[in-house]
Amino acid sequence: MRMSSFLERVKNAKSAISQVSVPIPVTETMLQQLLQKATFEGINNVHMRFVDDSIQLTGSAKKVISFSFSIDLIPVSVEARKMYFTVNKLKPMNAEWVRNKVLNVAPFMSYDNKLVCIDLDGFEAISKIPVGSIRSFKIENSVLWVSVGV
Repeated sequence: MRMSSFLERVKNAKSAISQVSVPIPVTETMLQQLLQKATFEGINNVHMRFVDDSIQLTGSAKKVISFSFSIDLIPVSVEARKMYFTVNKLKPMNAEWVRNKVLNVAPFMSYDNKLVCIDLDGFEAISKIPVGSIRSFKIENSVLWVSVGV
């Protein structure tokens, strides 16, 4: 009987721990610092900010002529410590080469098959937590809140 009581307590403790998560803010400044680690040939003044429930990247590009661009990303899912976004808007529409350059910032951000993947371990606040994965996320008051749990 004692062993089953002990096992029941361990099971209950494991269940309680699995419900705990730590909310971590990811700010516009943190996203901007991630972008500053990359160099984009032919792309200048790249800025990232939160607009409602999306992330907006803006900047200027030059191929034959200079033009401004805007890319809106909508969060769709998380897996482990990676967050996936879909490209909601791209202006101008025919600037696929801009999208490919701006959204591929190895090793933190990649773009493939209309999905953008951001490795949240690229942010010091999240990488300092040695275990756990992203449980939930929301964009609120210009901050991306991610909850890390075991």
